[in-house]
Amino acid sequence: MLAECYIGLPWSKYTDEQQLLKLKGSFTDDEYSKRLPAEFRLITQHLKTLKYDTRPNYKEIYDALMKGVKRLKIDFSSAYDWEDEKDLLELITTALSFSDSKMSKKPLTNLRFFTSILPMY
Repeated sequence: MLAECYIGLPWSKYTDEQQLLKLKGSFTDDEYSKRLPAEFRLITQHLKTLKYDTRPNYKEIYDALMKGVKRLKIDFSSAYDWEDEKDLLELITTALSFSDSKMSKKPLTNLRFFTSILPMY
């Protein structure tokens, strides 16, 4: 879906059913994925290795996306393309806003991970 948002689907401009069937039948993602950012290709390669009942490695997917965020030097508080000045001046309350005041500045110590109940990758 991210790839579709980024570069669109090759058959999106076709309306004739026969043309669509022909194009979709000959479609390979190798050529299509060359036009995607490297981070998307990493995710695509990972997803291709999965079988129907295999759980994706969400950390690997997250890490690939964050690699792109760092490469592009994206700030999560930056405006989106569709936002204007009015949107940026509005105070937006989020769950994080409520929890910020309650967050402690003390370092986390005695933190234990329960790996016995989590699947290991």
